[in-house]
Formats: sequence, C-alpha cells, structure tokens
Amino acid sequence: MENAELLKEFVEEALTHIETVEIELLNLENGPTENKTIDELFRAVHSIKGTAGFFSLQNIVQLSHSMENIFDKVKNGTATTDEMIDNLLSANDCLKQMVADVENSDNLDISHELNKLSLFINTCPNAVTDQPPVVELNTETEIEKNTVYKTETLAAPVSKVLSFYLSNNHYGLDITAVKEINRKIEFTLVPDTPDHIVGLFNMRGQVVTLINLAKLLNCETSQSLTQSCCIILKCAGGDHNFVGFLIDQPGSVTEINMEMSEHPPANIGEQENKFVSKVIKLEHELLRLIDHNAILEYQ
Repeated sequence: MENAELLKEFVEEALTHIETVEIELLNLENGPTENKTIDELFRAVHSIKGTAGFFSLQNIVQLSHSMENIFDKVKNGTATTDEMIDNLLSANDCLKQMVADVENSDNLDISHELNKLSLFINTCPNAVTDQPPVVELNTETEIEKNTVYKTETLAAPVSKVLSFYLSNNHYGLDITAVKEINRKIEFTLVPDTPDHIVGLFNMRGQVVTLINLAKLLNCETSQSLTQSCCIILKCAGGDHNFVGFLIDQPGSVTEINMEMSEHPPANIGEQENKFVSKVIKLEHELLRLIDHNAILEYQ
C-alpha cells in the first residue's frame, strides 16, 4: 500500500516535470534562452530518472537519462538545432505516455526514441544499449529532501504557475489546471458561434472547443490563429468537454508567493477583469493571473 501511494505521488510529480520540459523546449525552439532554462530542463529529467530508478522503471530511466545527457551537452556549449528539439519533444511525449500508464511502461518499445536521441550523444544511431543506466538513490537523503521541501511549502503559500504571453501582456495560469500544450492545431471552423469561439479540433479522439483568448479578454494580438500555441485545460469533474485557448507564446513554469498577489488595478479593462483574479508585480512587468474556472464557466 505504501509503495502504491509513493508510485502515485511519483506519477503526479513526474507529469508536472514533463509539462515543464515541454514548455522550456518550446522556449528553446523560439530562439536563444538563458542558462537557467537548460538548468530547469536538466533538473526536471534528472528528478524523473532518479525516482523512476527507485521503482525500477527501466524504460523511463533509460529515456530520461538520454535526454539528460543532451541537456548536459547543451549546458556545456553544444548548440541546439531544430532536429534536436523535435527529437527531445518526441521523447518527452513518450515519457508522458509511459508515466501515464506507469505499470506497463516497461512493455513499450522505446528503441526508436533512443536512436533519435543518440544522434546528439556521440553514439551510433543504431546502437541501443541493452542495459539501462544504473541509478543510485540514497533513500534517506531523498526522503529528507522531500520532507524539507514539503515543510517549506506548508510554511509559505507558494503556487506553481504556467506563464504565457498574449497581446504583449504576461499572464499566468495555475499549473494544476493545465492538461497539456498543443503547438500545432488543425481546427474546424464552426459557424454561428460567439466571436471568441474559433472552432473545434480533435485531441486523440476527444473534441476540444478552441477559444480565441485575446477576443475573450477584449485585447488585440498580431499573431495569426495558425501560428498560435494552445493551452488545453483539464475538465471539471467528470466533464469531457475539453476547452483550449490560443496564446502567442508560452513562458515558463514559475513558483510564486501568493502573499505577494494583489487585486487587479483599475486600468485593466472591464472584460479582462472578469478573468484576471489577481496580479503580481514582477521586476519589470505585471503578471496577470487568469482564473481558469471563469473561462470554463464562460462556455
């Protein structure tokens, strides 16, 4: 029972790390980025690898180890390429698939993903090692670290927020409300719908309503609909009517202290104020926190 609870905790934490990796890889795809982005990528897959090793999840360990090696090379000066980022995104999707069905993760053939990553690790593209890397886990140290982390979390009202950009404004969304980010969307226009409804698209058999968030907030964006990324929200309760909204560009996953939040200022428009619940003053800009429930209820 205890292991089942720990495994459940690993799945939840790993999915958050995987979401972070996807967002930061998209940042790399958009151009040069800071070293802290590479550090976050490295830490995310390193954490997944370490805990997966504790549960002997060999496929997850092996794939995350290969991703970790590439991030280490980038950290030490290797230039990123479009092919590298595409292969890392593909590997990250594979990780997500395995973590979501963790009990059957070792039954998945990951050789294709490993071969694609090996192109950037100075190994033969056709060589896939039979044995996964050995992961040493100091259980006492890990438990101690986790205990300290949880104690600190309880001491301060810290939340993880997915930041994104729209119409030159910086927005944030509770990371627990995000199902996934979709980079390329092929949607179908729906006639006779409100202006903010773009259309519908298929997400692995699920129909998703696509919203133009800029129109919903009554702000302008120069980004065309086909160039935009889409954030897909998790369903409320047992609802299976998924909702996604278009953004100009994803930011990053950031920890914020909710004690620093304030009510939206008077210069935020009336329509936007319906969806912005709080704001946080950053060093050079204002982070506007979106209430995802308000978006879901607006449908």
